[in-house]
Amino acid sequence: IEKGLEALEKEAKRLNYSWKELIADNRLQQVTKQLKAGIEDEMFAACGYGGIPVSTVLLRLIELYKKSKEAEESKHSTEQIIEKLKAQGPKTTK
Repeated sequence: IEKGLEALEKEAKRLNYSWKELIADNRLQQVTKQLKAGIEDEMFAACGYGGIPVSTVLLRLIELYKKSKEAEESKHSTEQIIEKLKAQGPKTTK
C-alpha cells in the first residue's frame, strides 16, 4: 500500500501536480471506482506491485482535476458576466 501511494505521489510531483489537489473532491474515490479497484488501499497496493499502472491512475485523476477546474472557471466567468450586466442596468427599447 505504502509503495503504491509513494509512487503515485512521486509521479504527481514529477508532472507538476499537487497530490492533495488531485485527490480533493472525492476524485480518488471516483478513479478507484472507474478502475474497479475495490477500495483506495487496494488500488494503492495494486499500484505498488504493478497490477495497475501508476500512469493510468494519474491520467484519470488529472483528467478529473482539469474538468473540475474548467467547470469552476466557467462558473466564475458566468458570474462575472452576470455582475457586469447587473451593473449596466436594464435597457429599454422604444
